[in-house]
Amino acid sequence: MLSRIDLPGARPLMFFEAGQLLLQRLRMRAWHASVGAD
Repeated sequence: MLSRIDLPGARPLMFFEAGQLLLQRLRMRAWHASVGAD
């Protein structure tokens, strides 16, 4: 909890970046799946 006081907004940014990476992986997986289906 101390990190939140030291760097306000650092934790939300980490969650945001992690979410973006997760979306990219899901998108790539879905894209490969659609390409494989064709």
